[in-house]
Amino acid sequence: MQECKKRKAEEEQNDQLKKKPKPSRQTIESCLAKTQPFDSKHHRVSDITNIVGLMLALDLQLYSIAEDIGFRRLIKVLEPRYTLPSRKTISENVIPKLYADVQQRMVAMIQDCVNISCTTDAWITESDPTS
Repeated sequence: MQECKKRKAEEEQNDQLKKKPKPSRQTIESCLAKTQPFDSKHHRVSDITNIVGLMLALDLQLYSIAEDIGFRRLIKVLEPRYTLPSRKTISENVIPKLYADVQQRMVAMIQDCVNISCTTDAWITESDPTS
């Protein structure tokens, strides 16, 4: 009885294996397309550029990181088809857009508030007389 169940289970397993689709072969064109740089309008370009800008803002990085060899190599390994924007593009386009997006979200969050409280923290250091 158990041998029948085992045989039936093996047959079902074999049937499942036969039903799996065979992987399709890629054409030369599709392989070569994966080596070409992204078009500037490609959605991945804006996604990566935005996340690079967010990283710069969150981690208080200098815009010059876009010119650093190590950072460029990192980006090239992560997405070979992506071209990192220049420092100028980051400072004139990416960060201002990020700022405007955050400002818009903040305004939307507080526009219905009845009361708002703002707190600051100030301190002086003896090592820097200008502070």
